[in-house]
Amino acid sequence: MTSDGDTYARIPLRSPVIERGDNLTDVLVGCLDHLRQQGCEPRDGDLVVISEKALSISQGRGRPVDEIHCTTAAKVLSRFVTRTAIGIGLGHPTTMQLAIDEVGLGRILLAAAAAGITRPFGRRGVFYRVAGSRVNAIDGPSAANLPPFDHWAMAAPLDSEGEARRIAAALSDRYGARIDVAIIDANDLTAEVFAVTDGSSVATVCGLVSDNPLGQSAEQTPFGFIRRITDHGDELSVAATA
Repeated sequence: MTSDGDTYARIPLRSPVIERGDNLTDVLVGCLDHLRQQGCEPRDGDLVVISEKALSISQGRGRPVDEIHCTTAAKVLSRFVTRTAIGIGLGHPTTMQLAIDEVGLGRILLAAAAAGITRPFGRRGVFYRVAGSRVNAIDGPSAANLPPFDHWAMAAPLDSEGEARRIAAALSDRYGARIDVAIIDANDLTAEVFAVTDGSSVATVCGLVSDNPLGQSAEQTPFGFIRRITDHGDELSVAATA
């Protein structure tokens, strides 16, 4: 990809299925070690992007829908949510319940009222601006998701900034290079950066993942490796990454 005049190589990294309690750093190191075996040695300035969904799962922030007790408020409010082509959003009682658990029923009702008032004037996205980014990041069950997560609902990860710094430090120690880490939430319509370490920026990362290079369904690639290529002689030597 070319962004702001620079050319970047991007490699989605296939991983084992991540489960609750997994050490995400260990899983990522396994993927990077495999990449290393293919001839790509991590070095200063490289960037690793991590799906927020993978981080949420590892933290135990996702649960099968049949483990989530839904209140009457969640069941009623979910009926009024507009569903989109990229996911169910809060249009499922379990995801609405996670939203209520995350920020409280009062804030959800305030967000719903604000959205209802502004919608006739063509204002979109007001609900999530009032409810907050943590609500916007909630994912629901979808046939597009890799099993068993096609029947899960997931809240936003905890302490994304701290996790990004911790993982970056571990990778830098292992490979002897300054490697940046970003926690992202990308889909086929938009991309959001939850956290990024100091060597990169939100704007740069957004540009590099705006086309959702990690995929949207069962690719099993929750990580991505990104390197800026400064000239034609600076090429990635990778025979295979699968």
